[in-house]
Amino acid sequence: MRTITDTIGGDATIRDAVTLQGMVVGDVVVVAGGYLDLYGTCCRNLKIEKDGVVNLYGTVSGDVTNDGGRLDVHGVINGQLVEIAGHTRVQSGASVAGVRR
Repeated sequence: MRTITDTIGGDATIRDAVTLQGMVVGDVVVVAGGYLDLYGTCCRNLKIEKDGVVNLYGTVSGDVTNDGGRLDVHGVINGQLVEIAGHTRVQSGASVAGVRR
């Protein structure tokens, strides 16, 4: 698993196993086979495609869309959580659209 601690100035596509401790200024897309442990910040939207995996411990400023992957939310989603397909779990203490669970 590779670790990113820097700021990515645009969008990011995750195709392998990544721990993000830094910041992505744009959107993040996790594709099939991608695995993301997000401890940092996504300044726009996060999308999980079919067979992508995300463990969200940090913050997403925009919306999070699960379109067939696995999403486990421990952190903060400032926008909306959109569940189209896949498996989504929001843990106790997580925050979605300003509401603490």
